[in-house]
Amino acid sequence: MLALYERHSSGRGQVIDSAMVDGSLYLSSFIYKNKNTLFGAPRGKNLLDSGAPFYDTYMTKDGGYMAVGAIEPQFFNEFISKLGISDQIGPKDQFDVASWDNHRELISFTFRSKTRNEWEQIFDHTDACVTPVLSFDELSHHQHALDRRLLIQNQDESQLEPNAAPRLSRTSATQVIKCSPQKGEHNVLLSQEIGYADDLIQQLLDDNVLIGPKL
Repeated sequence: MLALYERHSSGRGQVIDSAMVDGSLYLSSFIYKNKNTLFGAPRGKNLLDSGAPFYDTYMTKDGGYMAVGAIEPQFFNEFISKLGISDQIGPKDQFDVASWDNHRELISFTFRSKTRNEWEQIFDHTDACVTPVLSFDELSHHQHALDRRLLIQNQDESQLEPNAAPRLSRTSATQVIKCSPQKGEHNVLLSQEIGYADDLIQQLLDDNVLIGPKL
């Protein structure tokens, strides 16, 4: 897309050098830029990799999970208040790293005292950055997903898939989700496109070298 946009501006083409390793490393730019601050400690001991007790997931009484991401002070204050532990952990204790293990133990113990649905009701409509961890099926029936039409049926209505995003007010996308191809569905077509004769393709199919529909 960048090359097409640039060609439209300059009228000149160019060679695109693209590699998965390059792209995956580029996606980790945030980590690299903060490797001496946010990610300076060993794995699992940093602010954003479950090291902080206020940025993690916790099991509930019924085996469900709640996700917590209360980094900003106002969210953390709401979090400890709704959790009912503000008498044991105060706002000034949030970044007391030496106490994080104790905080985690208390938070974990407290979350296990109620079911996920009970905690969801407690934190619903609050600015605590605490949400339930939903299954695929639960997400499809969640009111927010329904209101936003986050999921739509694929072509043969066999499964739900994510709707187009972002959404434009004037030129909205028309989402047509085709079903995922079956194993070997296009093998014959591709073999024909690269010049294989039909009798050779049939022989490969008969010998189970090629998987796909019979000719």
